[in-house]
Amino acid sequence: AGAGVNLDTLQVLMIPVLVVFGVRALGLYGGGWLSAKAAGATDTVARHVGLGLLPQGGLTLSLAVLLGSQFLQLGDAVPALVIGVFTLNIVLTPALFKYALVRTGEAYRRPDSDAQALNQAPDAAALEPGV
Repeated sequence: AGAGVNLDTLQVLMIPVLVVFGVRALGLYGGGWLSAKAAGATDTVARHVGLGLLPQGGLTLSLAVLLGSQFLQLGDAVPALVIGVFTLNIVLTPALFKYALVRTGEAYRRPDSDAQALNQAPDAAALEPGV
């Protein structure tokens, strides 16, 4: 009832895995850039928004299992290709997403009112009951 991948097949498919990963990344990056520009985003956001679109979830693994079970004539190639691309995404994209957040100034940013509230001591009168 589990999914498996033939590592020999995955090794043979490493070039197609890299090509699919690269084409997908370029498409998402380019689409993100075009969308950000059309929406009037700053150049910094437009340059980095595509990196936030790269991560993908476990639905991909389900797709690989489904492809492998429904299209037996394809053998191990298609599930191995999908799992290879998924693995590259899991390994590389969190770092790219963090890079995009930092470069656009969205990481570690706190609105001024929140920062001031955290730095101020509570009002003593507010702590006394009945006041």
